[in-house]
This record gives sequence, C-alpha cells and structure tokens, in this order.
Amino acid sequence: LALTAGCSKKPAATVASGGAPAATPSEPTAAEAKAPAGALIMPHRKVGLWSMDIDTAGGPGVKMSAQMCVDASTDKDFAWHGPHSQSKDCEKTQMHPSLGGVTFDSTCRMGSRTITTHGVVSGDFNKAYDVNLTTHIDPTQPGMPADMKTSMKARWLGPCPEGMKGGHMTMGGVKIGR
Repeated sequence: LALTAGCSKKPAATVASGGAPAATPSEPTAAEAKAPAGALIMPHRKVGLWSMDIDTAGGPGVKMSAQMCVDASTDKDFAWHGPHSQSKDCEKTQMHPSLGGVTFDSTCRMGSRTITTHGVVSGDFNKAYDVNLTTHIDPTQPGMPADMKTSMKARWLGPCPEGMKGGHMTMGGVKIGR
C-alpha cells in the first residue's frame, strides 16, 4: 500500500468526522451518479475506525498495523486503491470489477523509476476487506528486489473515538494527522 501511495503528491484530507452514513456500491456519490453509463462504481468504506494489518514480502519485508479514522472525504482521498489512482505521476490506472470486489492495474513514475502494480481488493466494505498487491519496480534500488507482494487486511472497529477526525491515523502508537 505504501508503494502505491507513494505515487501521489496529494496528502490525505483531514476533515471533521460526522455521523454521515457510509456510501455503498448501491448508493453512488453525486459524482458517480453523473458518471457515464457502464462506468465502474467504486466501493466505499464505511465511515468509522478501521484497523489495517499490512504485510510486505520482498526486500527487508515490512509488517505493520495501523488504525485510520475514515469519513467520506478521507475515503475519497485515500481509498483502498491508494491516492495514486488520480495522480499526474500515473500514466494509466485501470479498474475492473472482479468476483467480490475490484481488480486494478497502474503504471506510475517516481523519478527515474517505473512502478507497475496489480491489485485485487475484495470483501465487504462495511465490515472487512482485503487488498493484495504485486508491485514491480524498474530499475530497482540497489539491494532491493524488483518484485514485491503486499497484503492488507482491514477491519471496521466502530465509530472513530472522540478527538480522532477523518484522516487521522495511529501507527505503532504514533498519531498521524492534524
């Protein structure tokens, strides 16, 4: 996820968390309602506190856990497919419906490197979802493999705690966000 998120220079939005209901694939947002016929309506996460366990294999390997307060704006700006999907650094991002979720492919540039990602997202975006990414980096960084696999398991925990707003995260006990 961090690799795909790295393709964007746009930070996650930080807005006040409200009691707005989560949008679901059957409840398109206003922008999606205006989308051309046949356009893919992306699933939205339920508003509230999400726990994410991330495991990256390849190179030094990384395992981490985080919690993120999600509201409608945060979901749009930092979705499960990463903010790279709308970045000017990405020449193409294609999303396709798949059994129980969405499959996406992206090609992005980070300096002189090309990062190609294939992702599969599945689950119930009101309770839990899984993200599996395969990333290829060309040219590789010295000492790092060209290919990495990342899996993320996200679970809805409930409403965001008092004082935690949309876009706020905790990772390893460290609070991130304004």
